[in-house]
Amino acid sequence: PKPKPAVEKKPLRIGRRKALLIRGEKAALAVNQMLTARISNLEPGRWIASLMLDGQGETLDDVLVRNLGSVGGEERFAILPHAGRYERIKTWMRRLSDGYVLIDDKDLYAKIDGPFVVEPLTEEAADEGFAAGLEEAEAESEASARNGGRRAAGAVSPIVDLSKPYFVGRAKIYASAPPSPLPAYVERSAAESAVAEPSVGSEGGTRIAALKKTVLNDIHKASGAKMVPFAGWEMPVEYPGGIFREHAAVRSAAGLFDVSHMGVFEVAGKNAVSFLDSVLANCITRLDVGQAQYSYMLRPDGTALDDLYVYRVERDRFLLVVNAANSDRDIAWLQAAASGRYAVDADFPGARLDPPERIRDLRNAGSDSLIDITLQGPLSTEVLCMLCDDAAEGAALRRSVQNSVRRVALRGIPVLASRTGYTGEPVGYEIFVHPDRAADLWNAILKVGDPMGVRPAGLGARDSTRVEAGLPLFGHELEGPHGINLTEAGYGFVNRFHVPFYVGRRAFIARAARDKRRLMRLRGSGRRSVRPGHIVLDESGKPAATVTSFAFTDPEFTFYALAIAAPEFNPRPGSKVRAVRLAADQYAPPAPEDKVVDLDVCTRFASPEEKESWRRRYQPFAGT
Repeated sequence: PKPKPAVEKKPLRIGRRKALLIRGEKAALAVNQMLTARISNLEPGRWIASLMLDGQGETLDDVLVRNLGSVGGEERFAILPHAGRYERIKTWMRRLSDGYVLIDDKDLYAKIDGPFVVEPLTEEAADEGFAAGLEEAEAESEASARNGGRRAAGAVSPIVDLSKPYFVGRAKIYASAPPSPLPAYVERSAAESAVAEPSVGSEGGTRIAALKKTVLNDIHKASGAKMVPFAGWEMPVEYPGGIFREHAAVRSAAGLFDVSHMGVFEVAGKNAVSFLDSVLANCITRLDVGQAQYSYMLRPDGTALDDLYVYRVERDRFLLVVNAANSDRDIAWLQAAASGRYAVDADFPGARLDPPERIRDLRNAGSDSLIDITLQGPLSTEVLCMLCDDAAEGAALRRSVQNSVRRVALRGIPVLASRTGYTGEPVGYEIFVHPDRAADLWNAILKVGDPMGVRPAGLGARDSTRVEAGLPLFGHELEGPHGINLTEAGYGFVNRFHVPFYVGRRAFIARAARDKRRLMRLRGSGRRSVRPGHIVLDESGKPAATVTSFAFTDPEFTFYALAIAAPEFNPRPGSKVRAVRLAADQYAPPAPEDKVVDLDVCTRFASPEEKESWRRRYQPFAGT
């Protein structure tokens, strides 16, 4: 016999309305995107009136919404449409949850955040004070309905908030009477930033800012490290023994890097999720507590401010690790976007984001301060487990998977250890520690790791390992002089086209559709190498790609390079190409033989098999 179809329970009825329950881990974001009112400010137990529109901006119904609070991490809302619209509204929201309905005929990618559950809210499930405040919301709905959903032309009311960054059907209503546009945010220039920093002299009439020093600066100098200016900081580029030894240590044992110059921001409190979901290109709502992801921060015009890593350390608390050179610019933009004083959407310049309670740089935050050091290489887990104070914490660390983050104590020092990194190694950890304990931790790691081949490593090895692995660098492969976007660099998955809004989304989609270049990884050998700006030739001898990064990786002068290639130039991995040690504007065929370099085409990123070979390949160089 055929199973009988499930019969839905009878929904609670209040006056002319019936009740629906919306629940799920992303319910708050979804409800905020489905309705014209700003649901993000609705406190648990409170009601608000709203319109629900279709993709063309036509009203499906005016509804009442109550925040039911969260249960076990599941967000819950009651939505009360009129009884005669109940089935239509229920079906519409279920289709939005499934993602199989067009919500914007000019944007075929857009979907509502989901999935979420849509089911009848029964009388038994409603709490005792469920209807408290409902009459006031109903009155607001009726008053707004008499005014076409707005109190006055151009004004923002609770029922239709045109300052929201997004809601289904917004374009039609926005076009009829848009709010006053906000001014564009103007970034501080590099010159303005330099003047604001302490000056130590001048060169050619230009003020030179004092180099900042990390808390490990004295340790680096005592170890004999070669120090260089980098992104406004004095940093170790290599230690005695040289970059090749450090590179080999990362590949065969582990390398310890000081990356405390990088920005570590905290975004926390109410609206932290919705704010980051609006200013970052990747989907932070996919992160559970204790997970991390790579992301991108765009301007409204679709160009990038930075690439970064996001760590969800609590439900409403996130860490953002950004490039040191962009740190001041990044936090200024985040604060500007949260302020509501500047345009965040070129198409809807009256939009304002939901501000989080707190945005701050944790490098100097008193007792809450955190800086980053990183241990990268196949023995990283083993070294950290040897330092764990608690056996259970060590066992949990061994079970860590890529992009996980957990709290542990290492020799009595509390840290956040995340299995992430930027050397291409399958195993590596970013370790967040209070600045006052960073030196103790640094020394403890090296003391335990030294017999195992663990070495301190500088910027040189960090660059050579990432080029070998094919990882793009902001300002070189990402944006920079060639204007390479994330899709061209092989990281197109980071930019979520399916979500309906984040800053720069539409502009980036148009840019990605227009720009069809691709980044390629190349390998060569010998002292005659290619450098950034040199060209790669196609079969006819014409320039087809430009080198963006280069690094030697061993004492035998094996080297790797990344190059941005024209769309039609797509040689297979394993094939050979010729490069010329000249820029495109300096080259005229035929190329002089002393300028020609033969190169092997590699896979775009290091394959699992290639990574598996690294330890064996670099072991002989680890002690040289």
